[in-house]
Parts: sequence; structure tokens; C-alpha cells
Amino acid sequence: MIEIKIKKGQPYPLGATPKNSGINFSMVNSSSEECGLILYHKQSGKVQKYFFEKKHRIGNISCFFIEGIRTEDYEYNFFIGEKQF
Repeated sequence: MIEIKIKKGQPYPLGATPKNSGINFSMVNSSSEECGLILYHKQSGKVQKYFFEKKHRIGNISCFFIEGIRTEDYEYNFFIGEKQF
């Protein structure tokens, strides 16, 4: 099994951007509500929820890089509070 590591991300482009070793996730959140990412593993059906911490915020953009995952293995949604996007 691949080890997943969360690292500093890039604010642009927004959305999910695949890189060689993982995926950069970036979203706009102008509210003070908690926000983050929900990952759905396509094969196993496993659901994982990751919160953007304060250190992942640049202005009103939250971003991080998840090392060790591939776009063909996952689907995702961003969330702010109880709303999913």
C-alpha cells in the first residue's frame, strides 16, 4: 500500500492538479467555516476526509499536495462546513 503524505500545496490552478508523485488540491473559501477534501477510492470504496489547516491557507485559498495518490484511483469533493462541492 502506498503511503499518503500531505505537503505544502500551490494555490493555482484551482481544483485538482496531478503531478508526478501525487495531486495538488486547491479551493477558494471566503468563509470562516472549516473546509477540506473528501477522497473516494474508486476500487475499495474507502472514503477519507482531510481538513485544510490554517497553515494550508493563503488569503482565501486553501491548498495542499497529497503525495502518493493518482487521479485514476480517486474521485473527490471539496467541502465547506456541511456543504460539498
